[in-house]
Amino acid sequence: MDRGSAGKPASGPEPGPVTKSWSDGAGQQEPQSPLRITFHREPATLELAGIIDDSTYPVLTRSLARAALSGAAAIRVDLTEIEFCDLAGLRAITSLATPSGPGTVRQVTIVHLPAQLTGIIRILGWDDMPGLVLVAPGAELG
Repeated sequence: MDRGSAGKPASGPEPGPVTKSWSDGAGQQEPQSPLRITFHREPATLELAGIIDDSTYPVLTRSLARAALSGAAAIRVDLTEIEFCDLAGLRAITSLATPSGPGTVRQVTIVHLPAQLTGIIRILGWDDMPGLVLVAPGAELG
């Protein structure tokens, strides 16, 4: 997940300002933040594109909290167009699977998870979190 890598598909959009668009299509922008976030309600999916680091962490966590409040029992987080993700961002994404109350488990499926991030999650033991499902690029969703 090198910031300078050319692993992004040529047809993908260029990183730009943070754009948070929800199912109503309303978008908000924050200048100088190279992260785009789109939330779809059915099925509940957060699409993340660009760079997740200390400059984009606040908008990421706000968007994750909003997705958690959507009431969905299962949320998909799509990392297809993520160019870089630091450890704090990865922790925020995986913590979305943390139970919100006694006896509750939210299923969070992280799709198109690069091998480097999968390795970090496994080393830290986060892959044992109840409700967290990791899907590598190209793998079939069940």
